[in-house]
Amino acid sequence: MKEGGRISAVLPRLFLAGSYSREVREWLFKNGEYTLRYIVSTCREIAFSEAAAFRDFLIVMDKGKSQHQCGIVYLKASLHELTLDEAREIGERVKKVKEGRAYSDPEVEVSWVTQKIVQENWANLGFLVGYENAEDARVLSKFYEKILVQAEKSKALIKLADVPHLTVKRGLEPRPPGMYDATFIVRQLDERRIGHSLLILEKEGPEGRVVSLKGSKRKIKVPPDVVLLAIKTASYIPSWKVDKVADRLITRRFDGYKSNIETILGIRVDFSYVDTFSRDRLAHLLVTKRVDLAAPGTSALAFYSDEQMISANVMYSVITSPQYAKGLCLWLNSVIGVLQFLLMRMETHGAFCDLLQESLVDFWTPSPEFIQANKKVFDDLMVKYGEKKMPSLMTQFSNPPKARVALDTAILKLCGWTENEIATRLPKIY
Repeated sequence: MKEGGRISAVLPRLFLAGSYSREVREWLFKNGEYTLRYIVSTCREIAFSEAAAFRDFLIVMDKGKSQHQCGIVYLKASLHELTLDEAREIGERVKKVKEGRAYSDPEVEVSWVTQKIVQENWANLGFLVGYENAEDARVLSKFYEKILVQAEKSKALIKLADVPHLTVKRGLEPRPPGMYDATFIVRQLDERRIGHSLLILEKEGPEGRVVSLKGSKRKIKVPPDVVLLAIKTASYIPSWKVDKVADRLITRRFDGYKSNIETILGIRVDFSYVDTFSRDRLAHLLVTKRVDLAAPGTSALAFYSDEQMISANVMYSVITSPQYAKGLCLWLNSVIGVLQFLLMRMETHGAFCDLLQESLVDFWTPSPEFIQANKKVFDDLMVKYGEKKMPSLMTQFSNPPKARVALDTAILKLCGWTENEIATRLPKIY
């Protein structure tokens, strides 16, 4: 295109975040080949495209580098009810809004970000469109910006990718399909949690675990030395610290395993793969990869254990020191962590979303020095609230329990917030 030429296109959310279009974003925005002028989001529908299952946006870009600000536009009017003339009139109205000045009427709302923000965050621009409506965007954007400004001043926060001696690996892959049924022993924390599992933990002691095989009357005794602490699914795990509520993973064949499990399920498990793969991913911290954020069984996004553990491939192992893992678990479950998860998520279907590994390592997190300097605060929080039974995330923010408020208050204080700021702003953020 010629200099000053304009592109307008309806594009999926993955244009703004994720690896699929990363090189395109880098070329467009990092070096200023194009200026991002508008991102238009619909509030009444999920997308501009008819019958779309995933959110999309109207993106407007100008060829060439300029300092024009980018307008974030929330269309409150219904696409299905607008005539062509009405749509055109709304567009003209938006074009007349002065850059940098917020605007709102019954049909449309406009806010602004600078090109500096676009260029600095080209790798992941999902935070610009991570909100449901303009009011959420206004409140949460200011909150997020305040955290980043304080982080830049204090040097207390760094990207997870820049933390020394830290590795992120995806959990155990089911090879062959059905392997999970023959290896994961699931704890009965809730009836809905064991619905898709076949090996159910009945009781445990120093001599091993008694496991029932769903659909039969068999009781199988599993020796203690053939299992690892594990999490098959984050659903209905109610606490941040999971030593007492985690599942188990069978990593070695034992007497009776073939006749009681493999033969009945019709699965041959490659335990050399399970053992090697698992031990390469043992970690004190697991972080959710795929989750339904609105589900009644979603109470936490990160899980800590004093003992190292492994997960299924719906989670990530964050391999680091126990102390840093503990502090990071609390940070990721705080309101700052949940907000970053919302902004970095890749929507899949309904309230289900994925957190890509490249997005997780792009999170702002406390530096190891920051956590070490505030070790007592993080230790006290985990001791006092780590094993508390938490309601769903939806309930935590609509009717905050004591543990939720205590965690967020403590972390915001560490970030430099005053008690008055926290008392006045945190309810609105929730």
